[in-house]
Amino acid sequence: MRYGKHLGAAMGLAAASLVTSADRAHAQYAGDLRQAPYAYEDIFPIFGKKLAARGVAFPLPWGVGLTYLFMQQPIDISNIALGVDDRALVDVGQVVKFKSVESKVHALNARLDLWLFPFLNVYVMGNYSPKTRTNVQLSDPFELDAEAVQWIVGEGFGTTAAFGMFGAWLTLDANWTWNHAELVDASIRTTIVTPRLGARVARWGKVELDLWVGMMAQFIESETRGSIRLSNAVGDPNVVRGRVSSWHDGLGPVQQRVVGSLAEAIEGPSNGDPTIKYVLDKKVAQRCNMLVGAQLALDAHWFIRTEVGFIERESFMLGLNYRFHTPGFAP
Repeated sequence: MRYGKHLGAAMGLAAASLVTSADRAHAQYAGDLRQAPYAYEDIFPIFGKKLAARGVAFPLPWGVGLTYLFMQQPIDISNIALGVDDRALVDVGQVVKFKSVESKVHALNARLDLWLFPFLNVYVMGNYSPKTRTNVQLSDPFELDAEAVQWIVGEGFGTTAAFGMFGAWLTLDANWTWNHAELVDASIRTTIVTPRLGARVARWGKVELDLWVGMMAQFIESETRGSIRLSNAVGDPNVVRGRVSSWHDGLGPVQQRVVGSLAEAIEGPSNGDPTIKYVLDKKVAQRCNMLVGAQLALDAHWFIRTEVGFIERESFMLGLNYRFHTPGFAP
């Protein structure tokens, strides 16, 4: 039943946009009380001169980074309404049931950050996922597997509060992004909160190795609205009409009353290639998951980072960061 495949895909269109906002690489850790007093003249971070006089070392103020991220996680979808062309939406939440909805994302994240204070980093970022996949399995009114594929772009900002001493550090990162998906009408706001606890575990000349553990909490705006041409999902709409009729005829009286106008609108002979509209609520099935990560500082400028997420939400991050003084400043 190709209409059923489209129905499942339509339900999962927005789910893929949930995950591209997670820039999993925190900024170079905070100021570290670990050396003799020294002179510092850059205007950032604010209070940097005073803390340098007390022997607090901190990273160069500005940073640019590029991060690759893979993430896979289950999604919960509820409160589903469908409509055809300009007709009113029909609540099908009691008819359509999902066995599973899973999102898989390969994304790139670009970021510019600044240590405004020795304990506070601020940043802006942009995300791009050329092909995000959402796999959907329906259990009712019939069993089927479907897949929605779309591109996603997003932008956002964030901040990292941090504290370090004698090689150990603690950070709390929060960021907010607005993701724009190919098949979703409005942007979806996502909030990520990530505490991390780590320490420098080795040093070889200028090269330093840090390890950390952490937790990521993800908060998603629930309601999603979108639309898609039937032909874009199933090919020839004429082939679908008979299958929609068979599906509708096989429903019970109560279900037929719920979805009757929806089925009639698709089956109608004048409706060659209808636009299917949808509204649904979605959320990540598991809001929090654990993280472990590592950073290799090659010198004061170059950093390589990796991080793995596990427990319900699986992820892998690999990033490169370059840090520098304020432009125009001559150290």
